[in-house]
Amino acid sequence: RRQGGSAHLGFSGHLYEDQLAKLISERPEFLLVCDMGSDQIPILRKSQIPYLVIDHHATEARDEWLLSPYEFGMDGAREISASGCAYFVSKALDGDNVALSPIAVCGAYGDMQSLKGANERIVMDAESSGLVKRRKEMRLIGRVDRPIEYSIRYSTSPFIKDLSGNPSAIAQFMKENGITADPSATISQLDADMERMLISGIVEKMVRSNASTFEAEKLFGPTLRLHGAAAPTIEDLVDYLESCAALERYSTGFSLLCGDPGAGAEVETCRLCYKEKIFEGVRLFGSAAHMSSMDYLVLEGWTEYSGKLTTIYANAGYARQDAPIFALNIEGDHIKVSARANPQLLQRGLDLGKALSSAAEKFGGKGGGHDVAAGARIPRRYQDEFLEALDREIGAQLAAREEGMDE
Repeated sequence: RRQGGSAHLGFSGHLYEDQLAKLISERPEFLLVCDMGSDQIPILRKSQIPYLVIDHHATEARDEWLLSPYEFGMDGAREISASGCAYFVSKALDGDNVALSPIAVCGAYGDMQSLKGANERIVMDAESSGLVKRRKEMRLIGRVDRPIEYSIRYSTSPFIKDLSGNPSAIAQFMKENGITADPSATISQLDADMERMLISGIVEKMVRSNASTFEAEKLFGPTLRLHGAAAPTIEDLVDYLESCAALERYSTGFSLLCGDPGAGAEVETCRLCYKEKIFEGVRLFGSAAHMSSMDYLVLEGWTEYSGKLTTIYANAGYARQDAPIFALNIEGDHIKVSARANPQLLQRGLDLGKALSSAAEKFGGKGGGHDVAAGARIPRRYQDEFLEALDREIGAQLAAREEGMDE
């Protein structure tokens, strides 16, 4: 908008060949693809439509109109998201776009990245512009503007097994841990001793539930308070956007980022609907099937929630410690796969992106992503064969690292 142009904005979790063909058939003057598209470069070239692909996923593709952080020595899995890459492009176009830096940081949080490297530079931009303030505190949503019970009840990052989505259990937990604050008090209003008691109680509960270290570390640590933004903390803003995306209320999330004063109530409604859906999904974990090297769930109608559900399964105390989880979502003649793992499995050689890419290609599908979070799409008729191939692939990855360590 600052450049005086206009564009049609579309949102999608993946860019499949049929979707790209539809976009190309509309013959736009220019096509910008963000957070995906590096594997579709040959099709884009053939279209003869001017394009730019901004993608932080690891790729072997090379193209003068592909902006990849790996070309600049940056790790797209850990130190910069697609939002961060897009931010640097926008900042190069107009220095005033530093105002977008908090949104770029949302991408880092959404991808569970550290605030190091390029992400740290974005935070420094936001900090020097007075848009964020660094804090070290509890990182639950609603900690500034919602009651303590709300923050625990609707927490899904971290997901606190037996407390998240369970108000009666929260009341008992508060009583047992001596949390005697006013019912309307927020976490940020607790005194230091009371906050320590709350943190200690939650951590103890997560440890007893066999939650991963990765999940427990989400509870407390360095974070950002936002100034002049649509939410008081970075966690709240990320949570609102995630909720809108899962419900496919993309325009609502975008309106929030654009400063629409009427978007606040809408995104809160989206958040609560999304959370209840997640809690409903968690109750399906009992139907998970177990193979030699992995667990999987077969779902229908849960595609937009699978990323969060598999993250919870892998880290909140539901998974076998040595097994990643795969959610298979039935979508007509195809299956969309979401995969997550406890990050500790990376030390044993696990790479979900490579495993899904290899297994999916055997059956005419496509897969890829990051080592700890990935996805795929395969023809439905090959479900059983795909699962067997994937289980072998995961087993081989883990065994190879163990053999190397033995040597």
